[in-house]
Amino acid sequence: MRAGRLDRRVTIQRPATVTGEYGQEQTAWPDVATVWARVQPLPAGEAESDEVTLTRRRLKVTIRWLATLDMTHRLIWEDREWNIIDLAEIGRRFGWIITAEAVE
Repeated sequence: MRAGRLDRRVTIQRPATVTGEYGQEQTAWPDVATVWARVQPLPAGEAESDEVTLTRRRLKVTIRWLATLDMTHRLIWEDREWNIIDLAEIGRRFGWIITAEAVE
């Protein structure tokens, strides 16, 4: 993996359950790491939900190996939240190819 191709900064967040002000459980998203990545937009798609058309944007993100990464994490890129929908290991713990999606 050539370092020159990893030219974007992506923040990885994990879900954490916290207790709210009134004792209710809430999901917070603390940062795990901010890493260099190669980000490639994929063709957008559309879906309908309750008579509303939603735009699904997808990315292919390549990063170096991060041992704690899993499907429950999400990415922050260009001030948008991207849910991880697929993880593919590159080599043997060399890196990750992440497919992520944001719905608008």
